[in-house]
Amino acid sequence: MLRVYDKRLELEQKGRAEAKDYGVRWELEIKKDRAQACANALLTLEPDDWREFLVGILRSYVASARPPATRNPGKSIGHRSWHGGPC
Repeated sequence: MLRVYDKRLELEQKGRAEAKDYGVRWELEIKKDRAQACANALLTLEPDDWREFLVGILRSYVASARPPATRNPGKSIGHRSWHGGPC
């Protein structure tokens, strides 16, 4: 599941002073076999190659994402299935 939302806006609406310290938040949740596959892939990569690998995973989620039909339309995007890559 990939969630992208404006954390600053969320905190501003709650009247929190530290809102200015935040921006858009990306949260990627990978579970079970996919999580293990990602962990195994990261273990084989040099740290300098992690960024390219993780950006590839994020791009795949964004490319296949559809706005959720139920709660918080417009606040986040999410899609549980991901087609491609090891994770």
